[in-house]
Formats: sequence, C-alpha cells, structure tokens
Amino acid sequence: MVKLDHSGQTFKDIAAHFMKEWVKLTVKYPKPPIPTAVFAVQNKALTGKFRSYGDQIHLEGRETSNADLFFHGTKLNCDILATNDYCDDLDCGICGISKNGFNPALIGKKHPSFSAVWQRHLLSA
Repeated sequence: MVKLDHSGQTFKDIAAHFMKEWVKLTVKYPKPPIPTAVFAVQNKALTGKFRSYGDQIHLEGRETSNADLFFHGTKLNCDILATNDYCDDLDCGICGISKNGFNPALIGKKHPSFSAVWQRHLLSA
C-alpha cells in the first residue's frame, strides 16, 4: 500500500473525481468531504484476479469490458493514516477490502441503501 503525495497529480485527480461524483449531499452536509489521504493498493493476487476476470469477459464475446473509478464507504477501525499499513482487525473494512477484495456476499448487509447500486455495478462490470 502506498500513500499518494498530496501535491501529486494522481492524488489531485482522484480527489477532484471524488468530490465531483459525491452523491450524498444533505442539508447538514451540503458539500462532499475533502479527501485527506489516497492510497494505492498494490495487491498482486487481486490484480491477477481482476485481469483474469477481464480476460474471461473478453472470451465470452462481450464487445467491451469497462473498468471505472468508483468510491466505496466502509468502516475504518485502525489508524491507517498514521501507520500506512493494514491492521489485522477482521471488522476493519478498509484493511479487509485492501487485502482481500470486495466480498459480494456482504453487499447491502450493513448499508441496505447501497445494495442496488453495487449489484448493478457488479452486474455491469
């Protein structure tokens, strides 16, 4: 896991995209939260699975496979901003997703309002 430099173009691009795509505006929170950190997760096993999935889509004859930048809110139980490393807490969403990827079985379990959105995303991916 690599913490991106605030002054780097990748950090700026991701932060701008996050703020542009934020959809949970409320009267109490009329603006999106400002990203304070962006990490690049470098997980060879997950990257391999992602590439295999893309290859499978291609073999199935689909015209295109698309990958896009999506944001996912989840629980943070550790101080990853200070340690810059994963924790071993099994209930820490950030570290679990970073180490193991998304678990489709958990979609909508803790946040039912996100269920339909993520199911549509997974079906269209």
